[in-house]
Amino acid sequence: MKMNLGMNERLLELEKSLKSRLHPVAPDQKFVSHLSSRLEDIPIDQKQRTLGVTLLSVAAGLVVGLAIYLISREFNQEAEQA
Repeated sequence: MKMNLGMNERLLELEKSLKSRLHPVAPDQKFVSHLSSRLEDIPIDQKQRTLGVTLLSVAAGLVVGLAIYLISREFNQEAEQA
């Protein structure tokens, strides 16, 4: 119990020390509002298009992987029979 109090006091002292040495960053409000409006105003069609392209890419990768697997399996079966 006493050890926890000592640790808490040391942590509080460290926090105070850091707070006095480090100053918080204040971002430019114009930049923040511009970024916020850009993020909020993304059209729904663009979001859906991005999702569609992502899903199509994943599906194409799976099909190509399956094709490579089936072809290599066929070659291995032919090699074992020869």
